[in-house]
Amino acid sequence: MESELTSLLAVSSTKADDGADSNDDDIGRVYRDHPHHMTLARRMARNLSQYHWYHPRRDDVEEVQGTSSSRSAPSSTTTSSTSTSLPKLDSAWAYFEHFVLPRHFAQSEEGSKDKLQKAEPGEASAETRLYNVWSTPEKDLADMGVGIGIYFFTLRCLAIVLLLAGLINIPNLMFYNSSYYNDDESGGVPYVLQRSAICTDHHWAACPTCSLEQWDYFPRTFDRYAESADGHKFIKINTCSFGYFLGLFTWISIVFVSVALYVVCFHIIKRKEVEYDEAEQTSTDYSIAVENPPKDAHDAEKWRKFFSQFGHVTCITVAVDNEELVRALVERRGLMYQLQQLLPPDVKFDKFNLESMAEQAKPLVWWQIMMFSSTAEQLLSQINALDEKITELSELKHDVAEIFVTFETEEAQRASLRSLCVRRWDTLTNNTSGLPQQLLYGGQYILNVVEPPEPSAVRWQDLDDSLTRRLAIRFVTSVITTILIVCGMLVITYCRFKYGPAMAALAISALNTIAPLICYTLTEYESHRSEGDKQASRYFKITASMWVFTALVTAAVTPFTDTVSNSSDSILYALYAIFIFELIRGPVTQCFDVAGNLQRHLLGPRVANRLMLMGLFQGTAYELSERYTNMTSVLFLTFYYATIFPAGYFFAALTLAVHYWTDKYSLLRIWSPAPKIGTKLSVFCRSFIVVTLLVLAILSGYYVAGFPFDNACESSEVVTSDYIGDFFATVGDGREISVTIDKDENSFYFCDMDMQRYRPPAFPAWASNQPSGGEWMDADQENISWLFGWTSVFALILAGLIFLKRVVLRFVRYMFFRQYIPSGKTGAKGFSDVKEIFSYVPQVRVPGLPMPLLVCNVNNIDRELIGWDDPKHGVNAHNVLYDIPAIGEKEIFSEIKHWPPPGK
Repeated sequence: MESELTSLLAVSSTKADDGADSNDDDIGRVYRDHPHHMTLARRMARNLSQYHWYHPRRDDVEEVQGTSSSRSAPSSTTTSSTSTSLPKLDSAWAYFEHFVLPRHFAQSEEGSKDKLQKAEPGEASAETRLYNVWSTPEKDLADMGVGIGIYFFTLRCLAIVLLLAGLINIPNLMFYNSSYYNDDESGGVPYVLQRSAICTDHHWAACPTCSLEQWDYFPRTFDRYAESADGHKFIKINTCSFGYFLGLFTWISIVFVSVALYVVCFHIIKRKEVEYDEAEQTSTDYSIAVENPPKDAHDAEKWRKFFSQFGHVTCITVAVDNEELVRALVERRGLMYQLQQLLPPDVKFDKFNLESMAEQAKPLVWWQIMMFSSTAEQLLSQINALDEKITELSELKHDVAEIFVTFETEEAQRASLRSLCVRRWDTLTNNTSGLPQQLLYGGQYILNVVEPPEPSAVRWQDLDDSLTRRLAIRFVTSVITTILIVCGMLVITYCRFKYGPAMAALAISALNTIAPLICYTLTEYESHRSEGDKQASRYFKITASMWVFTALVTAAVTPFTDTVSNSSDSILYALYAIFIFELIRGPVTQCFDVAGNLQRHLLGPRVANRLMLMGLFQGTAYELSERYTNMTSVLFLTFYYATIFPAGYFFAALTLAVHYWTDKYSLLRIWSPAPKIGTKLSVFCRSFIVVTLLVLAILSGYYVAGFPFDNACESSEVVTSDYIGDFFATVGDGREISVTIDKDENSFYFCDMDMQRYRPPAFPAWASNQPSGGEWMDADQENISWLFGWTSVFALILAGLIFLKRVVLRFVRYMFFRQYIPSGKTGAKGFSDVKEIFSYVPQVRVPGLPMPLLVCNVNNIDRELIGWDDPKHGVNAHNVLYDIPAIGEKEIFSEIKHWPPPGK
């Protein structure tokens, strides 16, 4: 990939007819891109490149090209005649479109509804096209990983379910906006909130037994208590009536959403997972992983002989516990790459003469200084320090960490799993009594054999870390995440009490943008065997923070009596603002891709180094875990307040639809390639969806029981004569009001309607849990609260059973029962017949580098098994084993061997 790009960037350039800076003849011979099949950004760059303000180095490129033909090639190895031209901007765009963005073969789209065939990065043997943002279905998005296709399918299903739930709640929207609920005019209330539980119908009533101390609890509010100068006390009551059918339609929507999501998550999506997996031939379908190999079992040939009893073994990878050495070598290569970026365009990089390279490096420019880039001298010093560390590590002995075996057929893979799958307890204790002698490695070792993740999802540098170390690191990152959440809660609380709900909503949206970045950084320090495990950990941390920020903090800092009030402190105003911010946050932050566009349109036309230009066109990194987090956060927010804000169903459906298209556009036009992750994250996410449904059932019961949210209970006694008449009173927050009490009115007394704050908490929230002498529910409310109470009990029991089945029983089966259940049908093709899949070749992808770095000896395998190639320099140019000659031949690295089937 790198060599092809280098050739593209090194070609001479003349002004194209359409204004692009190019000799498009050379790049056209490689890809022949028609403008109609280019990205809009590339076409715009081509048109703007004729202007000096956009591409100030254009004249420099042409000047170098005009003189390069008469310049003799230096004899020094530090320069090259092919390096005398400055990089070509349009060729960088071609690299971005052909090597970074996903493409498919063109012939697969013409007059056919069959599945599109994904092209590998840089494919030039046949015409390829960018995937169409509008017409590409989820089954073709699964080409980027089954987990990607499942994510988009899940988004679409959830959006449809939420839309239907919103339609069921239309009678509730109409009721909230009717005179049956609010006798008073809803003037000044936003259109959407007029169809929420906001109550504008209220007045002051006599409350002889009320006191200011009754309202003095967190979150504190005194705006519903008033007292006149002569000691008369009053309480503000809501007269918005709770309707039986309001509760009934809310309950129907809860039942519908629960049943629909259960069917979608545990039946429809599971079938889709099998369907997408069968449609995609993956390396996982042919491979197994041995997680507990003998520490000294380095001989790949012995492993091949052992597993040949199940079928032909095509590849075996012996991964060793050299992660510290690998990390040092990868870090060293990254520093070398940074040093190479500082060289003038006519200097060829020599990795064995770094002192000379540092002397010829250019000083940092302004934007590199702003990004805290290291100087050449600093880079050289860091490399020298790493050299000493690498030399020491290369003298250590490295045990075997894991074995990857790839069979030629899926039947052989399944046969090995059926035969070798044992109780986890047996592998931990090496209980060999349950298997015949031929199934014990070396006649004495019982193997823990599992189906591995995709090769691109294996974290080779983490395979040998012990369970203790992994748990210790995760404990530390979890503590830091908890501190982050607490700090975010304090920020939101401060903004709400200081500036109001709108500013708090803005703070929530900002924290929802910042929290994933911090969680991303934290999980980078964790140790995981696969990207799926890492993404699951990241998903948990991000989801916990966003749920707390988006819903729990807002509910906690909002006084109970402000739940349906029309004041600026109402929880519904805050909720409305949060939905608006969440609706626009995705399109603004993703589609505008500020960082990526700055790199490609501002910095790209101004750099003179090919590698630096290459690094600017790598695409924007993304995490599938963050996408799932945004999805479940929308569900959680919607379900948490569904009873008092039923319009949230429509907002959520629209938000998920917007996420669907913005994520799809980003995947096909902006994002850089990511490891192919299977269905693990989707399965993990389903547990959180169950939690959101439990929240919906339980919280709805509390909201139904809490009406009318004023903590005012009507007594059976008529007001005394001294309360009849007009009064001037001072509200607890200092405002002056006038109060009129008629002779036929009953007096009120303070009663706590917030069952969530009872000690102990009242569950379920039905009428019998009202305190004696403090009852406030009418007959309709009591009846519907019983329905919601039993629903919450049933939901809690059902969630417990699901947890018992899918977590506890699954763990018990895993530990103490031998069981292997294959998924889907086996494919007819052999591993060597599927050109789109690759073997388990240890390699590390480093952000900013255009190619992965190999960390093993690949001289004994077919180059097609790696998944990429460099036809000019060879794949070993990207192998860190040969960065330091003294260690390249030592047997301290992982090894992969290949035994092609006969005739192939």
